Amino acid sequence: MTHVIAAARYGAEMSEMPDIRLYRLHRRAAVADFEGTAVPGLCAEYLRREDDGRVASVGRYEYAQTEILRAWGWTDEAHCAYSAVRAADGSWHPPVAGCPTVELTRSGDGSDEVTGLRLADGTGGWLVCEAGRISRR
Repeated sequence: MTHVIAAARYGAEMSEMPDIRLYRLHRRAAVADFEGTAVPGLCAEYLRREDDGRVASVGRYEYAQTEILRAWGWTDEAHCAYSAVRAADGSWHPPVAGCPTVELTRSGDGSDEVTGLRLADGTGGWLVCEAGRISRR
């Protein structure tokens, strides 16, 4: 990813979902991107907190006014330590090591226009965000 979406330690375990109540807002992106490509309908908040001399951060991503992804780690590292995708029942799939697996979807009209994204959920399925709707495959 071209920007660090690192995040936070919850208790002593980086592999656990961070408690975002412990963070402060660093910045918002009305249109978020993945690897430098803007994704229509995707917005993000980047949260930070000091942690033992380092800065932990969490990227929270929303699509269709639903939080769909969190990615976290440290701002001094190039990639996410862990990420987690929202499950169909509103809970979270277990965190997976590293940055999320993301595939951008594009229009089929030859323009190469980005129309949405697909997120691997860590269980073999995909969360699909396109045309203002969220579905699962």
